[in-house]
Amino acid sequence: MDEKFRKDVASTHEHEAKHPFALGVLAGAAVGAGVALLCTPRTGAQMRHDIGNQLTRAKGSCSTSYQKAKGTAGHWAEKVAGGARETGQYVREVSDAVRRKAHTEAQALKEPHKEPRTTTVKVDYAGISR
Repeated sequence: MDEKFRKDVASTHEHEAKHPFALGVLAGAAVGAGVALLCTPRTGAQMRHDIGNQLTRAKGSCSTSYQKAKGTAGHWAEKVAGGARETGQYVREVSDAVRRKAHTEAQALKEPHKEPRTTTVKVDYAGISR
């Protein structure tokens, strides 16, 4: 249990170690944008117009990315659900087969006048009989 806890903690520390870099990149971008705004020879109205256009483009880009991610997530969710349905069906079929076999064997054991049966099982792996 201690080993699992150590791995979880190490994983958390590795994940947290990535955040300062990302925060530094974002902070650097914000400072750079602020310096660029202060140094450009534009009027306030021009700057507001340009910033508005940039925000509109960024919003559209984020919306497109969101829709794409949503579609991909939906696709994978459907694949997982399909796999779960197939696995459930397989488990039901195997369970029913085992139940039928157990019932048949139990019935055979209840009949005292019959000789004990020996069961031979042949397994075929890629055409090799055993």
